[in-house]
Amino acid sequence: MMTFFNNNQFEPFSSEITEQFPLVLVEIYADWSGSCHIMSPVIKDLKNDLNGSLKICRVNFDTDKTLINKYHITKTPAYLIFNQGKMIEKIEGIIPRKTLVNKIKILIRNGKN
Repeated sequence: MMTFFNNNQFEPFSSEITEQFPLVLVEIYADWSGSCHIMSPVIKDLKNDLNGSLKICRVNFDTDKTLINKYHITKTPAYLIFNQGKMIEKIEGIIPRKTLVNKIKILIRNGKN
């Protein structure tokens, strides 16, 4: 299950999730974005592929402008990857499924070393 939250919930919630899930993927989406609709199945499959090794959260591009501005998001979809609460990767736009999965797997593997 993915977690949906708005900017007001993001900062306090991030400290809670980093204890249980050191690696967090934040998907920034817009309902009107064709690119988001293309990537949606990829993100849903990602959760199953990685067996709970990371937390996936979704943030709405249109309603969470503070978060969007803070991380300089200019297009959707966008993905922010956090490790121990610190952003370590930002990806904007469509990315091949294999590329995204490989990036995440490398980050998970590096985090376990």
